[in-house]
Amino acid sequence: MLVVDEDIQNGILGCHNNSRVQTPNIDAFAARAVRFDNAYCQMPECGPSRGAIFSGLRPQETGVYDNKASFKKNAPAVPLMPGLFKENGYYTVGSGKLLHPPDNQDPHLWSHLIRNPVEWPEKKEGEWRNFSSGLIKWAWWWSPDCEDNALPDGRRAEDVCTFLESYDRKEPFFLGVGFGKPHDPFVAPKRYFDLYPLDLLELPGDDEPKDASPIHPANYNPNFGKIFSRQDEREYLRSRYACMTYVDSQFGKVMDCVEKEGLFSDTVIVFMGDHGYHHGDHGGHWGKWTLYETSLKAPLIVYDPERAKGKTGVCQGAVEFIDLFPTLCELCGVPKPKQLSGKSLIPLLSDPKREWNHPAFGAWRSQNGRAVRLQRWKYMEWEKGRAGRALFDLETDPNEYYNLADKKEFVDRVQEMAQLIENTYY
Repeated sequence: MLVVDEDIQNGILGCHNNSRVQTPNIDAFAARAVRFDNAYCQMPECGPSRGAIFSGLRPQETGVYDNKASFKKNAPAVPLMPGLFKENGYYTVGSGKLLHPPDNQDPHLWSHLIRNPVEWPEKKEGEWRNFSSGLIKWAWWWSPDCEDNALPDGRRAEDVCTFLESYDRKEPFFLGVGFGKPHDPFVAPKRYFDLYPLDLLELPGDDEPKDASPIHPANYNPNFGKIFSRQDEREYLRSRYACMTYVDSQFGKVMDCVEKEGLFSDTVIVFMGDHGYHHGDHGGHWGKWTLYETSLKAPLIVYDPERAKGKTGVCQGAVEFIDLFPTLCELCGVPKPKQLSGKSLIPLLSDPKREWNHPAFGAWRSQNGRAVRLQRWKYMEWEKGRAGRALFDLETDPNEYYNLADKKEFVDRVQEMAQLIENTYY
């Protein structure tokens, strides 16, 4: 079972010691699994990130660089995870957004697609507002006073549970569940918004040091500072938190069903986001599309029933989302495609604290942006350094405030990290 959420910043969950957001069900799942605290997406945008997850390849290897690109057109010969599992005797079921359209509906990938059309309540039934005075069309929230299943993610959880309760288990199944929130527009039942009073919210960017220097390429348009008021920013944050807790509740319903059906004994379960998300940090950025940790990292939690007893814990080694494909193939006895670029995480599932020195890479298509994480060091560059570069010591500067790239004592480190990017991308 693979559960993918939209736009979840790593560190926003309660299991990451975040006391601001209520995610009790995801936290409970993490306590019985292995949590990867330094998991990197290949590109902080839905289409290319999901394409990398399901292909085990980097965007430059498939040509899937944006939300409009299609595997059918750009890389028709590349095997995708659900299709490979289907070819190897698995009953593959998809619900919600997994791959990005148009690939999501490919009948060659799925034995069955759960479709859950929902008649949304009318906006007159709840409070709603665009918090950019209409300048940004997607920047709106809505809190209808309704039941969870009146909205798509609540209905999706119900439909997935119906499948799990009725499946006869004559053949193994691959179930992909793509919850839509907390992606914009920010919609959740009113009671989830009520959990987060505006006057008690702390904006993440408020505690940044005054001498921090946000680093972006020359053409980067980082924030909505001239559009969002302080009230808008608080409403934005409340909306994201409300949607997170709403999705957590739906995930909890699915896990309750897994427990009831006795599936924890023989089912591999993965919970993950597709990329991270900024909440007003690094110069007031709201969204994704950067090479910062906040954008490139997202939750990755893996439950393996064979290793569950005594092998739970937290892995601090840097891993990549493309590592998931070979990992699931090995765990489920499915032959791996030869061209996978990721590395199996099974050694870390067996021992989360073992030494793991593989570099993790991320990219953004604007100005050929590239990033690499190796142990305590994070390096990013644009146009091979011609349009900017940055080096951070994440051990002493985990929030990436102080760029060390131009300091003489780090010349060798910059060259080493730049060479890793050169060897991987060019």
